[in-house]
Amino acid sequence: MIAIVLAILILLSGCSGLGGIGQNEPTQPESTEVNENPSEEPAPDTEINAATSTVTPTSVDSDDDGLNDRREAELGTDPNKADTDGDGLNDHREVTELKTDPTSADTDNDGLADAAELKRDTDPRNRDTDNDGLADGAEIEYGTDPSVRDTDGDNLLDGWEVHSDVYPDANPLHKDVYVEIDYMKSYSLPDEERALIKSKFADAPVSNPNGTNGIDLHLIRSEQVPYTRTLGGMQTDEYEKKYFDHNGQAYHYAILVDRSSLSGSVDGGGAVGIMHVSGTVDDTRMGTTFIHELGHSLGLVPDVYNGIDSTDVPFDEYPSVLNYNSPSDHYSYSSEAASDAGFDDWEYIEKKMYTPPTRLMPGPNALDQCVAVSFAGGDGSASNPYQIETLHQLECIGVDSDANYELVSDIDATWRTGFDPTPRFSGTLDGNGHTVRGLTVHRSGSAGGVVKTLNGGTIKRLHLRNVSVRGQDNVGGVASTSSGTITQVTVTGSVRGEWRVGGVAGVVAEPNANYRVGEISAVEVNATVVGEYNVGGLAGNSIGNLTNSAVFGSVRGESEVGGLVGTNYAPGRVASSFSAATVSGEERVGGAVGRNYENGPVEDVYWNADAAGQSASAGSPTSNGLSADEMTGEAATENMSGFDFGGPWVTTDDYPVPDWLSERVTPEMHTSPF
Repeated sequence: MIAIVLAILILLSGCSGLGGIGQNEPTQPESTEVNENPSEEPAPDTEINAATSTVTPTSVDSDDDGLNDRREAELGTDPNKADTDGDGLNDHREVTELKTDPTSADTDNDGLADAAELKRDTDPRNRDTDNDGLADGAEIEYGTDPSVRDTDGDNLLDGWEVHSDVYPDANPLHKDVYVEIDYMKSYSLPDEERALIKSKFADAPVSNPNGTNGIDLHLIRSEQVPYTRTLGGMQTDEYEKKYFDHNGQAYHYAILVDRSSLSGSVDGGGAVGIMHVSGTVDDTRMGTTFIHELGHSLGLVPDVYNGIDSTDVPFDEYPSVLNYNSPSDHYSYSSEAASDAGFDDWEYIEKKMYTPPTRLMPGPNALDQCVAVSFAGGDGSASNPYQIETLHQLECIGVDSDANYELVSDIDATWRTGFDPTPRFSGTLDGNGHTVRGLTVHRSGSAGGVVKTLNGGTIKRLHLRNVSVRGQDNVGGVASTSSGTITQVTVTGSVRGEWRVGGVAGVVAEPNANYRVGEISAVEVNATVVGEYNVGGLAGNSIGNLTNSAVFGSVRGESEVGGLVGTNYAPGRVASSFSAATVSGEERVGGAVGRNYENGPVEDVYWNADAAGQSASAGSPTSNGLSADEMTGEAATENMSGFDFGGPWVTTDDYPVPDWLSERVTPEMHTSPF
């Protein structure tokens, strides 16, 4: 019986091979059906190893979790444990329904276990469910709502209030209002008036999520502006364009002027977001005028209520500084409507307060939190790049995506539960040989470690250690998709996805698109790279140039899997590179190149055949599959004769290294990171 089944399987194997390299459809994932009645005879869904005549059942489900043991081995889960990661969720449910990682209790690495996220209605595959710049776990720590971008309702995202230094002393659980004050001559809002106005806001009957009342009013004195005798109307707009430093950063703008041009009896003017106040009046009039005009800036204008800027409603019915009938020393807004004809200013502010828009509002955007970023130095030019010394600054290179940046120190990212790569970058990022440790990027779609899309730009001289990048398709340790240059970069850690997954880039230039051809050169990777289709140590798919690079670690997938690249599309070129990684998959698997579509140039490419477990590699002769002894020390010069030793490559006692790394080879790069 076994012989008959064996013959059938061998025949079927031969038929499936007829499709050859021209097949376009990937192999379907393994069935997860469970055989409830295993027999001693091989079942139809068993695998027979022709070399050993052993039978490996694929329907056995030792832990009864709905995934057969073979599938668990592929996924890296424990076949004897229904909940491998101990997060309270069955492995089968995580894989088939939730699409979470059954080997990690916290798939998106946001500080909340997957099961806890389901209970809180947050997304276990998105570290920042509400996209406010704070990871879900951090929101729980701060007490903010992980499903609401602006917990306290002051129109400042929670992440801004926590991370951005442009909002000093902000509290995501207590409403804040920021005002930039410019001034002519030496005009200044007197300290007593400033304190009194701030106290009126602090005591306001406006509720906050932390159980307190009031609004923190931040009055930021900025700079002296050119003098003009009168200011109003269009002139105010011109001053705003020229001198408003916080324009586009949710600040209100106030100018202390000589006099208002509206009329000789008016001490100021204001509209939503902007105001001016005469600095020539006495202190009390300046204070009451300031809070009056600030009310307009907050949205309290005559269109809202007919008693504003009017004498039509008696003060006892509308006791507000916005009522022209108010006493000259009255400093506050109304808190309750005194009659049917009255109006509650503070209630309006609590529910509908106007906040000037930011440049990146409305709508979620990974760069929202970067609206107020400042770099350590530089002006972004080629001769004077912006200087980066913090993780937040690295996260914000997209604010000027065509500029030049350089790291001036190592960066520790291990404290952050997640990193928001800039969506598109066309400039130059020079790591200056510095190291970034612990970058974590977990996304439900495409994902890149440093940038999402490298659009013709350059990333160079950078060391990435212990990255954790996860996504679905187009997933890379440095970039999701690259049509630029990535050179002199090292990567360790793990990169996981489904389609087009690479240790450096998921895709190097998209086939059949009008992208520039991308390049990966002089790169060294020692990482776990895991996907399903199109998986490679450097790139999942490439139509670009992959040269003078090395891969260690592990590359695993199902179809089109290679130590260097899963699929190389002509005219894409792979040259003068090697892989010493373990490589595993089911079809179109190569020690260096999994599939070479339309015979793109593959030149002087080598792989450790013993480590890879692969005797062949698409586009290369089998003789380029070597042993470790043949690839290390001086033996490499003889057996890897296509390499330019003394040029881009340097021999060591271990494997060869790109010449720029010859002074910095560490055991971390040439040993398993797992």
